[in-house]
Amino acid sequence: MGNPDFSSKSSQAERWRLAADQLELILSRAGWKVKGIERHEQSEGDLRLRRRQFEYSVELKAASEGRADRLIPLFAQAALQLMHGGSIRKNELRLAVVNAPRISPRAAEQVLEFASKYAPDVAVGLFDFEGLRLFRGPGLEDLDADPRLRRAGAHSQSLRESRHLFSDLNQWMLKVLLAPELPEHLLSAPRGLYLNASELAQAAHVSVMSAFRFVQQLQDEGYLHESSSSLALVRREQLFDRWQAANDRPCREALMRFVLPGDRRADLQKLLRSGRA
Repeated sequence: MGNPDFSSKSSQAERWRLAADQLELILSRAGWKVKGIERHEQSEGDLRLRRRQFEYSVELKAASEGRADRLIPLFAQAALQLMHGGSIRKNELRLAVVNAPRISPRAAEQVLEFASKYAPDVAVGLFDFEGLRLFRGPGLEDLDADPRLRRAGAHSQSLRESRHLFSDLNQWMLKVLLAPELPEHLLSAPRGLYLNASELAQAAHVSVMSAFRFVQQLQDEGYLHESSSSLALVRREQLFDRWQAANDRPCREALMRFVLPGDRRADLQKLLRSGRA
């Protein structure tokens, strides 16, 4: 699609209408049922999506420029509106989408980093009018499109995600997956088989987005059985080695000097024997 006129003279309402039309086209071609777009002059209305078991409430923002300092505040605004809006239905996921005429790979990565850190329970979408489409959320994987982003960001993204595989929350979900194979006195965690991230989220009492990102990363790194009907860990020895290494962080050493009145040797021995040192 050609790049429409997004000059500074174009109004916010016009930018949003163009972005909404393009987003509806992208989603419809991917098999999503789209409804609820309102195109009032002063309103950026709700958009609802549905495909198979996934339902989303969407907030769309359109920027005049694709810089990170323009995109991140708009994403934050959309995420806040979704998190505090009263129109979210039960079991409906939240998707904050930001559009601009052109979004660079670096700017897109910065928005994703911000979303992962500050809005982990909100799915994120980015798209421009030069072919970039980048979505993170359950059921949204097939919407992605942009070779530039994959080439530029693949290495840094893999390193960044590798560091987060063993976050406290992910370690808890690993324990939930392993719990059925361990005695209860060794591991206190829910026990069951989980078909997908949604079932894992419900059992582990975490958000669907957190479980989705965790399961997606396990799949990307080859730690989930590809043909199993439930979530099953494979390549466990390597996974456990990495898990242990992630927790074997070196302790920081600090120099200390004792200034003790009187008999320093006797007072120091007394302190050591007391167990408070």
